[in-house]
Amino acid sequence: MISGYEKLIMKNNQSIVDKEKLKMKNWEEKKVEDCLDKSRFSVGKIKTAEVKETGNFPVIDQSQNYIAGYSNKKEYLYDGKLPVIIYGDHTNNVKHIDFRFIQGADGIKILVPNEKIDSRYFFYALNLYKPESKGYRRHYSILRKIKIKFPNSLPEQRRIVSKLDALFAEIDASLALIDQNIEQAEALKLSVLDEEFSKIKEKENIYKIQEIAFTKSGATPRRSNKKYWNGDIPWLKSGELNDNKNIIQNTEFITQKGLDNSSAKLFPKGTLLMAMYGATAGKLGILGMEACTNQAVCSIQNNKDFFVEEYLFYYLLMIREQIILDSFGGAQPNISKRYIDNLEVPFPENKETQQKIVQKLDSLFEEIDGLISDYQQKREDLEALKSSLLDRAFKGEL
Repeated sequence: MISGYEKLIMKNNQSIVDKEKLKMKNWEEKKVEDCLDKSRFSVGKIKTAEVKETGNFPVIDQSQNYIAGYSNKKEYLYDGKLPVIIYGDHTNNVKHIDFRFIQGADGIKILVPNEKIDSRYFFYALNLYKPESKGYRRHYSILRKIKIKFPNSLPEQRRIVSKLDALFAEIDASLALIDQNIEQAEALKLSVLDEEFSKIKEKENIYKIQEIAFTKSGATPRRSNKKYWNGDIPWLKSGELNDNKNIIQNTEFITQKGLDNSSAKLFPKGTLLMAMYGATAGKLGILGMEACTNQAVCSIQNNKDFFVEEYLFYYLLMIREQIILDSFGGAQPNISKRYIDNLEVPFPENKETQQKIVQKLDSLFEEIDGLISDYQQKREDLEALKSSLLDRAFKGEL
């Protein structure tokens, strides 16, 4: 038998459900393309060479930072309505912009919401869009077809936006603090390396890498020959180097024919690798398996059994910033094999001493990496909270 109190609770809960249903009746659902202003605005796309470090107007690209540089060239200024939403085809980044700007990179879509939808509400709605696969595919053709929900009332949209703005400001402040802590932890690693190797430099012999190792870059079998690919020989790209001291996974494989009919070489387990150019230049790795690499990777082979690979790994990690600075010849660093051959490294000739140094550094790095892992988990939790808040907002629960 249901008591009077239980009936009251049930009636109250039903009342809440009825109010939410009534509230959602005043919402619409439309495709992104149907939420846009139909007007067309001209905007000049500036050339990369004309983008400067300073200027009166920001040049917008599609990166997370979204400002590629600056320019004073008014002829390139976007001359349409503000604010707008910038969407990056290649990055899926979404930005809300309420200032005059110049379009930079290709792949930017300038989205102007119509008078029925608040621009920041529209911005938050687009942030719900999570493409299944990232990469260099054009995603706006998909984005424009997805449906978003919004209240018919602009004041209600702005109330939701105000709440999200306040909540996100708190979360973003916490994220900024976490990022600062991660940055400081990474800097601590370099400080530990500098302190350790400074002692070694004072009393040990200096050797060029070419004096104690054999270096060789990798190669890529012809992509057009299907017989060279999808075999069982691991083949690594420079992007798969991520300062990992035990590489045991990769994404592509070549066949024995691919190996025999190209300049690619099979490097033994334990080989130290360095990425030579591109965005990953200077990144390191040690093979935990036999593998080949592409031409953007240089192998440093311990053919004279003179050193402990992890020792050299740590030293190259310490001087990476200088290696990058020395290797800038264009838009990105390009580390030559010759440069690697001539790098000077202090070595205790006793491998047991090298191993003791490695063990000490391993222990310190493990401690620091534990801190970083904790910070990264907190970051993931906060990003998940943002997604949860967005989901609730567009269900009418905020």
